[in-house]
Amino acid sequence: MGVVSVLVVLAAVFVLAACNDDVSVSPSASVASSPVVFREQLASTASLIGELQRRAQDPLLATDASADFPRAAPPPLDEESVAQAEEALGFRLPPLLRRVYLRVANGGVGPAYGLLPLVNDGRPRDENDYVGEPVVELYEVSRLEDPKYPAWSWPERLIPFSEWGCGILSCIDCSTPEGAVWTFDPHMLGEEERTSDALARTHMSLREWLVDWLVGVDMWELMYEDDGWTLQEL
Repeated sequence: MGVVSVLVVLAAVFVLAACNDDVSVSPSASVASSPVVFREQLASTASLIGELQRRAQDPLLATDASADFPRAAPPPLDEESVAQAEEALGFRLPPLLRRVYLRVANGGVGPAYGLLPLVNDGRPRDENDYVGEPVVELYEVSRLEDPKYPAWSWPERLIPFSEWGCGILSCIDCSTPEGAVWTFDPHMLGEEERTSDALARTHMSLREWLVDWLVGVDMWELMYEDDGWTLQEL
């Protein structure tokens, strides 16, 4: 598969949500206390999961795009479904991400359009109801390689798990329990660039990423420099 083909695959599979400038992806968290106090309240995993559950069940707060696509998140997965997904991936998910899929929802909650579903749960897909491709399928496609272009190799255990539109993804590093979060922007790739040139780490852990979103941090500004197209990196 050549470079052009890889681009086509990435575009066709990653970009299910159209690049729509009218879709708001600004923070929509509604917190009763100050961000500092609220951040402290989310220090425990139980509190963090509880707040995610609350947001997931509210059609207007489940994602940053809820104003345009109001919908509560789907039910969470059972243990068997998560175990089968991990078997297909070939590794276990970071504990917190695993708990989100088991206790909160099978995607549909979080920054931008929310977390992607871990597996296909049979939800209908149409132009007015964004769902996104399952994580397991996206990872399998992203790992396709072309011996002629080794620079395009996708990192092992880095799974796309949240969609921003236009092919821009948040990805989680499953090689550590903390699960560092990286931004992937395919617009920065050319034939000579490595895949790593389109990746930037924005959070050292999934917990930091989720807490930042819940307290109202502008996640897009955090991901990019002022010009809106240069990825920021830790």
